Amino acid sequence: MSRQKKHHNLPNRATDQTQTPRKFALLQLLQRVIGAQLFKKTELIFWLVFLCVPVFTGWLDYQSLPDEFYDPTRHELLKSHMEEAWPEGLGTYMVPDSWRDQATGTIFSANFFSAHHQSEARRLGISWFGYGLIGCAFFAYCQGMKGRCVFFRTFRNSVILNVAVAIFVFWIT
Repeated sequence: MSRQKKHHNLPNRATDQTQTPRKFALLQLLQRVIGAQLFKKTELIFWLVFLCVPVFTGWLDYQSLPDEFYDPTRHELLKSHMEEAWPEGLGTYMVPDSWRDQATGTIFSANFFSAHHQSEARRLGISWFGYGLIGCAFFAYCQGMKGRCVFFRTFRNSVILNVAVAIFVFWIT
């Protein structure tokens, strides 16, 4: 005995006004105050601001410590090794293993900053996820208001993508 899926004839949300979700009072007020045409452009404005804030503020960038990377103008190289460049050894490059600050005499190595790398990876993963949740909520809200789909389904799908991006950021940091 096979189970068959039951298909329901759901009303079209965009055309059937009795089934459309109630718009919030704030949404209706904004549409009356600034006009329907300008209100449609707020979605574009939101996404532009949403993308530009992290780019121009550096808020979602890796925050390195002052002596975390070897700088030939400020540091004296103590130890290094050569590695072949990928793919197929098309070149070699020098990797600094330890260096000394010329002003203070402090010796640094890549291992010295491993705790900072881990804390930055956590911070960036959490920050990207939190910032992405704002975008997920706004995207799902806009799609629901346009009558294209249900808020919770859109929100769930966008959160899944957001989790994947946050894991990727954590992994590459």
